[in-house]
Amino acid sequence: MSGAVTISRFSIPAGKEREYEEMLRSFGDEVADDMGFESTSVWQDLNKPDEFLRLTSFKDFDSLFKSYDHMVESGFLEGAVLKWGVAPDVRRQIPIWSHHFDFAKVHESEVLSLSVRAMEPGQGDSWIDKMRYNFTEMQILPGMHGCWIGRSDEVDDEISGIATWATEEACRASIPPHIHYPIHVYWRYR
Repeated sequence: MSGAVTISRFSIPAGKEREYEEMLRSFGDEVADDMGFESTSVWQDLNKPDEFLRLTSFKDFDSLFKSYDHMVESGFLEGAVLKWGVAPDVRRQIPIWSHHFDFAKVHESEVLSLSVRAMEPGQGDSWIDKMRYNFTEMQILPGMHGCWIGRSDEVDDEISGIATWATEEACRASIPPHIHYPIHVYWRYR
């Protein structure tokens, strides 16, 4: 399992994806040679086509921080924000648990669901237990490929859950009709 993960969310004006293709590709190109970099993938929100998600995995947090330091020192991050006007919301994650989930192979799935919950102080561990139970139950559902749980490295009680799916239909069938927190559904963009 990867030792450090970033979940980056950002917006691109609807219908302008191809104009931003260099931006979507360039981040992966920038970190691809960094020691400890493992993989990156880009996903587009099925309900809000201007919303994107980038998942990036590293061997460990030391590798993650060295990659970001390199991008800051080289001027890449500042230049990218100035050129495209996109500043992603980046959340660093400590991997907690996974089942049949590999960031290097996540692009083999067509659809991904993401839930991020900021729990009351001290409630993160109980939410992890509940999410692990739910994911374990969901593993029998047709079309589920794998699942992963992570915790913010800055906010101990902010928990993220990711599940990968063969199809949008399989993913949507897993989401209860009355849920009290958002579950975002993405399709693989690149």
